[in-house]
Amino acid sequence: MKSETSGEAGAGGVPSHADCVAMAEELAPRLAPFVDEAERSRRVPKGAADALIASGLMPLVRPARHGGYEHGWMAYADVLAPIARQSGSLAWVLGFLLHHQWALGFFPQATQDEVYSQAADPCIASMFAPSGRAKAEGSKLRLNGEWSFSSGIDNCDWVMLGGFAEVAPGEPPVNGWFLLKPGQFEVRDTWHAVGLSGTGSNNVVVRDALIDEDHWVRADPFGNDDMSARSGNGGIRFTTPPAGQFQYGLVAPMIGIAMALHAEVLRFNAGRQGLLIPGKIADDPFLQAGLGESEAELAAAYAAMSKLDDAITAGEMRTPDGIARFRAGMGFVAKTITTASERLFYLSGGRGLDSRKPLSRHWRDLHAITNHAALKYEVMFQGLGQAALARVG
Repeated sequence: MKSETSGEAGAGGVPSHADCVAMAEELAPRLAPFVDEAERSRRVPKGAADALIASGLMPLVRPARHGGYEHGWMAYADVLAPIARQSGSLAWVLGFLLHHQWALGFFPQATQDEVYSQAADPCIASMFAPSGRAKAEGSKLRLNGEWSFSSGIDNCDWVMLGGFAEVAPGEPPVNGWFLLKPGQFEVRDTWHAVGLSGTGSNNVVVRDALIDEDHWVRADPFGNDDMSARSGNGGIRFTTPPAGQFQYGLVAPMIGIAMALHAEVLRFNAGRQGLLIPGKIADDPFLQAGLGESEAELAAAYAAMSKLDDAITAGEMRTPDGIARFRAGMGFVAKTITTASERLFYLSGGRGLDSRKPLSRHWRDLHAITNHAALKYEVMFQGLGQAALARVG
């Protein structure tokens, strides 16, 4: 764990990085009663979301002008780790409730003020894939569409959705984010999954919603632009484009779940006796080597995440080259975690298949995350390769 205080927080009564991790450690046992309920009901119980709000962690990456701590992404990862030990589904959804406080910080000031005037700790869901279509209607936009995989939507009053908007006749549609108010969307129950089963990643349906001018932002500047003039947030994680940070919302719960899997495999094998070969399983050099290699891989992934977060703090993720480097780094993290996790599950043997145990649940949850479209590491590596060739071409 990277326990030092963030360079942008920790003063003036704001909880430090270490303070926030301690808060998460206190929260985690209170979430334990909701783990099985989440798996059965296919969604995060309201009590679990309420516990997160009561913990004081909701402002973790929120803009300071709305009471946020503006901590870095490693504080985010370290806060999710204790929750992931309880449940990958809870870490995934509760992580997004934190993450979307940051994402809201790219919308205009007036929109942020409106949301926080209605709730100090608003619960906001998302699906940023551009599945919607909008047409200009005066100064507003008329939006329609259906979006899959909106994790935690049942716990949320607001939702951020991606889509293309026809803002002017004869011009190509513009990719953007839309913020929908309570009552502007419906939820369709579609989530039946073998991994992240308790996330309620259902569909969002929007029919003829009229979107205010300040409730959508163009996604085209997200790749290389400072959006702080419109948003009013001057912290480094709001002057760095989202494209140079976004995947932390995915890999932070992922590494937490992988570390929980590693701990479960260690515990599981510590006292076991061999079936085919007499003796303690823990004395098997193959098992020892596999556990050691997996632990080293997870440490390397964590170190890469930390180094990339430091680069954001240093202002190095604002250019196309910097963003390509970030995305490839996130691809390395995702691939490395996946490799370690596959080995760990293999080392658990046939008894690791017991679907009632945390070990197999952690493995299933990790597979669900690796299937996320934003973690296709071959594409992420290709982008860095293209940028490297362009520099010497």
